[in-house]
Amino acid sequence: MADTLLLPTAYELLACLCEALAVEAPLPDGFTCCIRVGDETIQDMGAFYDECCDGMAYVRVDGFYPTGAPNAGFPSPSSDFALNKCEPYAWGLVMEMGVFRCISSEQILCPEWEAIAAQHMSDAKAMRAALCCFMATRDGGDVSVGAWTPKGRDGGCLGGIMPVTAMVRSRCEGC
Repeated sequence: MADTLLLPTAYELLACLCEALAVEAPLPDGFTCCIRVGDETIQDMGAFYDECCDGMAYVRVDGFYPTGAPNAGFPSPSSDFALNKCEPYAWGLVMEMGVFRCISSEQILCPEWEAIAAQHMSDAKAMRAALCCFMATRDGGDVSVGAWTPKGRDGGCLGGIMPVTAMVRSRCEGC
């Protein structure tokens, strides 16, 4: 049975990211925009296929924790909630949003670097737009955003990631 509390929130952020990227520039054939799992997202999955070369965007659930107690406001963890049959008041859902594209592993000259930098920052702009879309349906205090971090050039893959934590209120019935 699928998770109906936390996973839909990750899909909301993903929909915003995919839409924002499509607005910024036409996406190349093969570009993927999907949910990922695991402790990190690897761009070059194997010896015969390199996802980065087609381009990829994703949202990955990076963890979750109890939060929302009055004495420990979001995004702080709440470890002192009463233990009973109900969940804590809310969960802090930690997600990683990422966008990666392929660049040449050969020598790159200044004009090419300028084009790469423009695309790199356009993808970062799309991530900011995705946050605006995501936050439009939430209380402003229910989302915490970390620093955008550039990643790569290893293996000819360049991109950026950004942590996003959203408060997801529990829907415990019968409490």
